[in-house]
Amino acid sequence: MSNDSPVVKFRNVLSRINKIAAIASGILVVIIMLMTVFEVVGRYAFNSPTSWSIELSGYLLLISVFLAASYTLEKRGHVQVDVIIDMLPKKTRFVISVITAILAIVFSILLLWQTSKLTFDAFSLEWVSNTVLKIVLYPFYLAMPVGCVLLMAQALSDLALLGSKRKMV
Repeated sequence: MSNDSPVVKFRNVLSRINKIAAIASGILVVIIMLMTVFEVVGRYAFNSPTSWSIELSGYLLLISVFLAASYTLEKRGHVQVDVIIDMLPKKTRFVISVITAILAIVFSILLLWQTSKLTFDAFSLEWVSNTVLKIVLYPFYLAMPVGCVLLMAQALSDLALLGSKRKMV
């Protein structure tokens, strides 16, 4: 496949977006870690727990997971049973890869649909957390459909790449 094909161009742009999302996810994990350390020190060293760190950590973790999903798919970081797959013939592995990409697309579409409904409800009904903080929820929930779109785009990109490889065989 040539470097100027639409599939390669799309994959390159998506890879850059995935990398930015993964870096943002990593930064959020570091922030969560620092908030947790702050909470532990405050609670046990000064007997002064925070009212915000656990709740905010959960919301940041939600964003982190959804932002990292597409990058993880791109890098083949999701769980698979390599021992069994590596023993299969090349054609069977190809078919499994196609089926896996299609299932990932279907999963992403269903998850996008449900997370979009949830985010829309959170926005239109002005949901806030039921804690002392009363955090507005839709900005945190927005990461779910965004992550689903990226995940779906990566799965579509993988399927397109598999299709172009099939043409070369």
